[in-house]
Amino acid sequence: MRQSTALGVENFAEGRVQLRRLRIPDSGPFTGKLVKDLKIPAGMLITAIDRDHDVIVPGGSDGLQAG
Repeated sequence: MRQSTALGVENFAEGRVQLRRLRIPDSGPFTGKLVKDLKIPAGMLITAIDRDHDVIVPGGSDGLQAG
């Protein structure tokens, strides 16, 4: 994930952990995919989905939507 596309970046644990907030574009590699089907790098974790101001702790059956 490029830092330039992040809406916000927070560092924790003396920089060893980074939290990035991203907006899913209308078309992109993650748009419309289920969390369980994503090919994300080892060590990366999707911790929350903000959907219309409701925060979801995602499981494998949750999908990513544009916006």
